[in-house]
Amino acid sequence: MISWPLVKYVLTAALRDKLVLSLFILMTVGASMAIFLGSAAVVEANEFSVIFAAAGLRLAGVIGLVLFIVFYLRRAFDTKDVEFLLSRPVSKVSYLLSHSVGFMTLACLAAVFVFVTVCLIAPQTIGTGHVLWGLSLVAEYIILANAALFFAMVLPSAATGALAIFALYFLGRMIGQILGIIHAGADVAGFNILSTIMEWISLIVPRLDLLAQSSWLVYGPTRRLDMVLSFYKGLIRFSCRDGGYGGSVPQAVLMQRRWILYIFFFCALAAHGLFSVHSRPLQARWVNVPPVPSEAAAIAMALGDRALAYRMYGIMIQNLGDTGGRVTPLKDYDYPRLGQWFMLEDKMDERSDFIPYLAAYYFGGVRNRKILGLLLII
Repeated sequence: MISWPLVKYVLTAALRDKLVLSLFILMTVGASMAIFLGSAAVVEANEFSVIFAAAGLRLAGVIGLVLFIVFYLRRAFDTKDVEFLLSRPVSKVSYLLSHSVGFMTLACLAAVFVFVTVCLIAPQTIGTGHVLWGLSLVAEYIILANAALFFAMVLPSAATGALAIFALYFLGRMIGQILGIIHAGADVAGFNILSTIMEWISLIVPRLDLLAQSSWLVYGPTRRLDMVLSFYKGLIRFSCRDGGYGGSVPQAVLMQRRWILYIFFFCALAAHGLFSVHSRPLQARWVNVPPVPSEAAAIAMALGDRALAYRMYGIMIQNLGDTGGRVTPLKDYDYPRLGQWFMLEDKMDERSDFIPYLAAYYFGGVRNRKILGLLLII
């Protein structure tokens, strides 16, 4: 059923489109940025770097893999490669299975790139959690590769197919938080109808929030249920069927009057210059400690990644007040709200020493007894 020459054809196309080189460059740049951001933390710099790298490179791998699959298939339809391949002794089922195997091979390769990069950032922390994270990342990429194959076959536009799979990915990362909000209840008109719809949708959407959890890289698998859920969700597969469109798309017509583009470019450049001069007095200013979101909202901002949310907000709390080249005295902070931030962070990760360190730093810099009393409450 599987045509190995077709699999080789897919892998050759990936090399021709510089997918491997692009992934290598993405991993290098992403790891450098993660190390740079992690070094800004006052403590647990390695943990910050690993979490930032895992979250960022995980998303970068998804984007690269999905874009290649969708645009490769749509280009095959536009250039009549599909008709040519099917004219040979290859059935439609064999064509789909062979491409699925090729894309899954690329998915495994992308996951290996991400896994090795994350391990190289802090090799002294490699443990069971890294192995579980890497295996579940492979499962996640395989799910998305087959989903991208399905959407590229069904939808006639490459852009539409890419947006559809990205929507599926973000929904899969957020579905856990959505279900949590549903079960918590809310006094909103039509809430029961929307919650019922989302509960039915959750039956077919893969729980990507349970795969490749960043906290495994720091603390390892916290319970056996993590392993069970990870490998169970990795078995979710999307069925693919022949729904492509074989029609060719005409090539874009080049504009003959290029001077119109030049005039538009210089007008846009002049408008931008005027806007820059007008907006120069506008500068960043600090409006004190920002409001504290709910735990569900905070995790949702990190696409359901609890460890990433903890580290992301931790860096924000560490650098509060230092904006626009100005430094704010500690006595001017809103300490009741700052205490609420510490409580929120403690709920997301009660084993880290980063927030207790920050609490000692902030509250140790003031002499007001009322403010110090808040530390006892925390």
